[in-house]
Amino acid sequence: MISLSFFDGQASRVAAHLIVIIFVLMALAPMLVIAQESGNGGAQNQDGYVGKWTVMVYMSGDSSLSDNVLDDLEEMRAVGSGNGLEIIVLSDRSGVGDSHIFHILEGEMEDIPTSYADTTWDDELNLGDPDTLSSFVKWAVAEYPAEHYLLDLWGHGNGWTGVCPDKGDRLNSIELKGALDSVVSSGISIDMISLDACQMGMVELFYQLKGRADYAIGSEKDVPLAGWPYDTLLRIIKDDPAITPVDFGREFIDSYIIWSTANSGYSATLSLIQLDDLEGVVEALDNYAKSLITDIGYFHPEIGLARDKTEEYDGADQYDLIHLVSNIGERTGSYELQRKGDTLAEAIETAVLYERHWTRLDDEPADNATGMSIWFPRTSASADYKALDIAIDTRWDEFLDMAYLKWRLDGRESIVAEIAYGSQDSDGDGLDDTIFIQSQPGDYTDLYIEVFGDGYASVQTFEAQAQEDDIEFSWSPTEAGIYRAAISLRNETGILRYYQFISSDLHVEMEYIISGHVVSNTGKMMRNVIILAIDDQNNTVAETQTNGDGEYEISLIAPWDTDGTNITIFCDLGIYSQNATILQLEDQNTLNIEVENGPAFTLALLYLALVLNMVGFSLVGYFIVQNRKEVAGSVEETTTKL
Repeated sequence: MISLSFFDGQASRVAAHLIVIIFVLMALAPMLVIAQESGNGGAQNQDGYVGKWTVMVYMSGDSSLSDNVLDDLEEMRAVGSGNGLEIIVLSDRSGVGDSHIFHILEGEMEDIPTSYADTTWDDELNLGDPDTLSSFVKWAVAEYPAEHYLLDLWGHGNGWTGVCPDKGDRLNSIELKGALDSVVSSGISIDMISLDACQMGMVELFYQLKGRADYAIGSEKDVPLAGWPYDTLLRIIKDDPAITPVDFGREFIDSYIIWSTANSGYSATLSLIQLDDLEGVVEALDNYAKSLITDIGYFHPEIGLARDKTEEYDGADQYDLIHLVSNIGERTGSYELQRKGDTLAEAIETAVLYERHWTRLDDEPADNATGMSIWFPRTSASADYKALDIAIDTRWDEFLDMAYLKWRLDGRESIVAEIAYGSQDSDGDGLDDTIFIQSQPGDYTDLYIEVFGDGYASVQTFEAQAQEDDIEFSWSPTEAGIYRAAISLRNETGILRYYQFISSDLHVEMEYIISGHVVSNTGKMMRNVIILAIDDQNNTVAETQTNGDGEYEISLIAPWDTDGTNITIFCDLGIYSQNATILQLEDQNTLNIEVENGPAFTLALLYLALVLNMVGFSLVGYFIVQNRKEVAGSVEETTTKL
């Protein structure tokens, strides 16, 4: 009994203690939940909540941009998190102990201790350290999971050299790549990286991001101190949280350009890049650089001039890439560089999903911006540049080294060559039907000839080694037209020593006959009607007229009469015309013309009838008057005789 009472008392006391503990836990539970939700957001993971978008802003303001941090935070607070959007900021200003993590709410900011993200962190962080970036992104994604992630790098920038400086340190391009590799290796997929910094719209920088995000947004030019208009940009997502990254990028760019026209002191550029497509850009750039390396010795005066005529951004040797290759092709006249430049331009246009620019009249122009710039100094490539992925995967850095050696030359490296070319009539029918090119031997190893047809399509190639006898090349095209040829002489290492692009005198002619008859809509054959053949420039290239049976025939020599343009066969009455593309016609072509008696023709007939009637009445009156005079004369004569 005593033992039983003892155990009963112990059980009662244990039960009482358990009840107290349960009540305490029940009382603390709401506070714990609040602490979790307002602290590091862990409750969102516990209940499985996944938002639509998490925007992570990495604000490196420990620089001259310190005051701009507060301005942009105010813009963010004007929108705030909610409706599937979470805005998380890691900011640092120029003071000491002013590093903060903010959860941006509408009208307020929740200050989260930095140690929540990393237990080693305090209130003064170095945002130029790649470990700081990767740790912030990993924490933000873990605490605020979403379907889409936008990483915004905020701070000063200087193209491929780096971004987000902090007390003399910065994220250079190699460190940025490393930080993002750490993020990707943890299983995080970033949808978009926006670069709110100057001159970051470079192919070199974008290529560092390939495989580390799906899309990137950057500016070829400087970005104003005010940075992006965050209130406008974040509102795009909050109003439509289901928006896709590409659609958001387009609206992002439109909003920025509209904002710039009213608020920025700079011309504005901004582009949306699909990073995976940069593989095609880099492949085309490498192929292009290969030709530049072999040709720079000959073409360095033209390439230097093309560089000077290309749109440069903020005096930093950064040139719009498409504008550059276009100018090089135009200045050198090299078909190979034009062709490879066009291929590169097409690859860039594929990677640049959207681009807009605007020129402020009192700032440098941005009229030729196409989405990506490239570094093209008059120096050799630095060691830092050679460490970039683009230098590893292309020969652009090798071209820069080669070009640097050539800028100091007074003239081109070339040889004297005697080239004769033209077309000739090989069958004696009066029409040129064969192209010929002749070259005298010279100080070169190889001669290359490439012939191009309509649209610069390569139709024939020829190679020969130097020899004592003349080199002759002749070829008979199967179609009439104006042809072009590129002639190049190279030494034993493939270096270009002579180049000539022939854009005239290589023509193959063909006669085309266009015949038919002109008939009215009543079936009457119309004779003596003038028939004109008119080209696209409204020039009359041939003229004839219908015979007594209403038939006509026009002879045209292509390409000289037509120059490859459309020909309009035109009836002189001015009420009917018909187009015919001469180079698509056969040797004999029939084109009948039916003339309708339209208003102008009917009016002409009425005028003609009126004139004829007037003439008829005049003649009748004249005969009547003459007849009366004769009668009167006869009466007078009779009276006199009486």
